[in-house]
Amino acid sequence: MKKVSEIAPQRRRRAEKLNSNLEVVAPQLAVERRKTEQKKAKHAAETPEQSEERLTKRRHKEADRRARPSQQQQQQDAVDDVKARRLTDYTVKLGESASATRTFETDFVNNPFGYVCDLCERLWHMKDLTPVSSAMRETLSLAAPPEWGETVARVCTTCKNFLVKQKIPLFSEWVSLPTHATRSSGSKRCGRTCQCSNCTDDPMENHH
Repeated sequence: MKKVSEIAPQRRRRAEKLNSNLEVVAPQLAVERRKTEQKKAKHAAETPEQSEERLTKRRHKEADRRARPSQQQQQQDAVDDVKARRLTDYTVKLGESASATRTFETDFVNNPFGYVCDLCERLWHMKDLTPVSSAMRETLSLAAPPEWGETVARVCTTCKNFLVKQKIPLFSEWVSLPTHATRSSGSKRCGRTCQCSNCTDDPMENHH
């Protein structure tokens, strides 16, 4: 820490550098000298305890000043915060984009369209078809001969929901069924493509 006696010459040299006119600078230097002398007299009159207390306060203030970040450091901290937020936002957007890409690949790229349900004969995505279980075949056997039910391998979600409830799907395509075949619901109609007497005699019954 610089002594008080060293501060006055520095101020004088600084003042002389700014203005070489002694008539202007002299009064300012005189004021500074008086202040310096007053401080010296005050410090000389202090007791050792007061002097130690004053020096302790000064050391604490100096430590606090050094601990405070400079303006340049504050600006750098602000820039770092902005970079961190932008990186976080970019990471979130990148994650959302990757998630959308994975969803598209799962639902479409790796799930091709054009697979036929063996009951309704409609086109579906590959993963929308479910293998027929033994319980589903038992439901099918109520409306069709076993040999026909054994040909049904995969069904769509709509037909599956009907079979799970032990009902014949409404959109079933009954192809080449015998004339005595009936639905489990008790209707006389065999199927939409059936031309047996039960399906053609009474047109009103065909709209059950």
